[in-house]
Amino acid sequence: MKKINLIPIIAVGIAAVALMAFALLTVKDKAPNGMVDIYVDGKLYAQEKLGSERDVVISQPDGKENILHISADGFHMKSSNCITQQCIAQGPVTLDNYYRRALGTEILCAHHQVRIELVLTDRTPDPDMPDI
Repeated sequence: MKKINLIPIIAVGIAAVALMAFALLTVKDKAPNGMVDIYVDGKLYAQEKLGSERDVVISQPDGKENILHISADGFHMKSSNCITQQCIAQGPVTLDNYYRRALGTEILCAHHQVRIELVLTDRTPDPDMPDI
C-alpha cells in the first residue's frame, strides 16, 4: 500500500473513535430522571424525586411501617414490619431494570397495602411485552 492510501484510512478511524467517545459522554450526561409515587391503601401518600440517597419512612396509624430507600437511579424496600417480607424480596427498581422485572416499575406490599411506582419523567417507556 502506498502512504497516500493510509492517510484517509487513519483519518476515518480517528474520526470514528472521536465520534463514539462524544456519543458516550453525551448519553452519560443525559441520564433519565424519574419520580417515585408512594400509594397507601390506593391513595397517593407521597411523591419523591430520584436523586440523593435517602430513606423514606411510610408509617400508618395502625403501626404498619415500611422503609423505602431511594437513590439516584431507583429504589428498593429496605424494611417492613409485615410478616412475609415479600416487598423486600422483590428487589430494586431502577431506570435500567424496570422493563425486565416481573412487576415492572412497581414494588407491592400486599399486607400493608403499599404500592411504590417508578414514574419516568424524560424517557419513553419500553413497550409492553406481548402476552404468551
